[in-house]
Amino acid sequence: FRNKFVETEGYIKDKEMGGMSQRGLFGTKKSGGYLANLFQMDYKHVANTNVIHCGDSLYALWEGGLPYLLDPLTLRNKNGKGKAGLADLDGLLSD
Repeated sequence: FRNKFVETEGYIKDKEMGGMSQRGLFGTKKSGGYLANLFQMDYKHVANTNVIHCGDSLYALWEGGLPYLLDPLTLRNKNGKGKAGLADLDGLLSD
């Protein structure tokens, strides 16, 4: 058993600033109070819905964007820290 936070762009920004850099999809507000959140309609990609292990690949999923491709042994982002949307499940998610 292993667990680790997926190195999403939002996660990295949150760690750097020591607070919430963007809103979460289900009501988590970014740091700064009411005025900082007013008219903010963008949401961070949290990659927290599910994980799929397929062949030599591990995908961290979220309903609002493309999955993150992770190394199954280290759980590191294979595309580099904060690189989102670079995995399309071998073409299954392409247009």
